[in-house]
Amino acid sequence: MLLGKIKLYDIAKELNLTSKEVLEIAKKLNIDVKSHLSSVDEADANKIKEMGVILAPFFLKYVFSYV
Repeated sequence: MLLGKIKLYDIAKELNLTSKEVLEIAKKLNIDVKSHLSSVDEADANKIKEMGVILAPFFLKYVFSYV
């Protein structure tokens, strides 16, 4: 792993979200990412994690409303 860099898929795993959801969150925060394999620095990772914790219930509601 790159020093101080975190992959989006690792953040997704930690938040129990999909990589696609984490990628969407990063893009909404204007963080320059292209795929789930993109790496972000710790500051951006913390922003994504904070937003992910807030948005996780909405993602779950969306997923389960179509099951």
